Amino acid sequence: MRSYLICAAMLSALSLSSAALAQAPAIRTGQMVKTSDGKRIGHVYEILKAKDGTVTGIRIIKDSRLIKFDAATLTASETGLTTSLTNDEVKKLK
Repeated sequence: MRSYLICAAMLSALSLSSAALAQAPAIRTGQMVKTSDGKRIGHVYEILKAKDGTVTGIRIIKDSRLIKFDAATLTASETGLTTSLTNDEVKKLK
């Protein structure tokens, strides 16, 4: 009986921690955006949303110009956002 309770408690703890990890932090203005190769490129200036409220992309200001990133290229974490693009690819964006 005691081992059954220990196993149940362990399974409960594992399911809670995996659920917490599955929830990515929300995208917010001011978050730092980095490239896939680790270069800091700027902060979120604007969040672009569809009519249903889902995030479709963001804009940042870099070198006095607005650059748009599609949401599909972004990964959120507690320290900011990372785009799947490299620094060279970001330089080519308009």
